[in-house]
Amino acid sequence: MKLSDHLALINKIEYKIKPLSSVREIDKDLIDDMIAFIEVDNSDINSQLIEKKDIYFNKLYQTGIHNLNKALELKKDIIKDFSSSSLIYRELKGEYIKLDDIYEEIEPISFKKRTDKSKNMVFENPNEKNRRDFIRETVNKQYEVLKKKLNQAVRERDEKSRKLQYLLSFKIKILNESIAELDKITTELINIDTDAKFFKDEKYVRLMHKLMIDLKLIEEIDIFRFLFSINFTSDFELKSQKGRMKYICYIINKFEDFIYPEKYEEWKNCMIENFNLRNYDKVNNPSQENKSELHIKIDNIIETESY
Repeated sequence: MKLSDHLALINKIEYKIKPLSSVREIDKDLIDDMIAFIEVDNSDINSQLIEKKDIYFNKLYQTGIHNLNKALELKKDIIKDFSSSSLIYRELKGEYIKLDDIYEEIEPISFKKRTDKSKNMVFENPNEKNRRDFIRETVNKQYEVLKKKLNQAVRERDEKSRKLQYLLSFKIKILNESIAELDKITTELINIDTDAKFFKDEKYVRLMHKLMIDLKLIEEIDIFRFLFSINFTSDFELKSQKGRMKYICYIINKFEDFIYPEKYEEWKNCMIENFNLRNYDKVNNPSQENKSELHIKIDNIIETESY
């Protein structure tokens, strides 16, 4: 699993756990996500993190792990009462209701068959016998139709039950162990080589994301993929909105103070290249009288939120 997908899964599980108010709210989707998390090879995640060499991302990863752990701790009294068997039963509730409905249909017909056999028909006249034979044939046909319907419903229930048996493998203890292992991995990797890290602090990444998304300078993108792109640790996915290039140039120039001095030129050139900012030098630093309302808004946001 890719790091971005794995981190998204961590945040998804946390998001689902936080609002839990009763054990019945723990549904199959949440358990499926937890099982998917457990099944991820943590050694592969470790290798990907080492290869990325990005302290900021390691901290982001660790924050996600800590938040998930905190959510589990806050809801431990609810989660401890969870039963996979009970969840399977709830998932099969529709099938059991369907079976009950068929049994209700079949019971009176079955009763007619039994009572019909018990009747003494020695002195029955021909007309009465014909009528009874007709009723018997009709009842038998109805019974056979319902019996097939019942057998089909039983097969469907059993098949769905078979497919749900994997849920019995889920153990909260294994989930906690996997979380603890990932926490240890990210803690150890905080001190790895920082060649891929440009920003002095993670808050500046969030600030740039806020500027570019809230002011509609680039197309919508989540913080994680944004992080990968501006650190150039994966494919560059940022796409500018029409007519917004000069403001992106302006932000790149304004962020010089938030990038390590020895890395700013490298980062700036990578941004220029990936955004294809051919007029960067002409528009990156307009005079005060030439600033538009959006330039001033960028200044105000940076001044307010960068410290």
